[in-house]
Amino acid sequence: MKKLLLTLASGLLSLTLLNAAESTGIEGNYKLVSHKTPDGKVIKAPNLAGLVVLTPGGYKSVNVMYKNVTPTSSSFSLIARYKLSGSTYTETLLSAANDTLTGKVLALSGSTKSVKVTREGGSIKFTPPFEVVCYEFKENTFTATLPNKGVDTWVKVQ
Repeated sequence: MKKLLLTLASGLLSLTLLNAAESTGIEGNYKLVSHKTPDGKVIKAPNLAGLVVLTPGGYKSVNVMYKNVTPTSSSFSLIARYKLSGSTYTETLLSAANDTLTGKVLALSGSTKSVKVTREGGSIKFTPPFEVVCYEFKENTFTATLPNKGVDTWVKVQ
């Protein structure tokens, strides 16, 4: 019995360590809290809404809506598989839809691309291959910098 308990305890510890090793540090649900325009104007709800979900199983969902950020309302949705490992972020696009915010129009794809990841001072920084933003994760927040469009601030929610 003692041997069985030690074996079970050892197995649970190994499983816990394995799960901790597989964590990328970015998993979670993030809520969009603000958008800062290039001229310094800060936009908050109800003129924007967004949710990014990064599952431990490697699925990513992005949904964003901006009102009065550009001359017209804008929205963006994306579903993908992702993997963050060391200095590489890989994404397989499952579907995406976009309007005037970035000028890109995406659709169902299945394409897989990888980009370089920078890790420095506790931050994780990369530009997802099917988006035009640069993500920077730090603790329970991340920013998404849109070239010539501004910076979004996201906060992890439970």
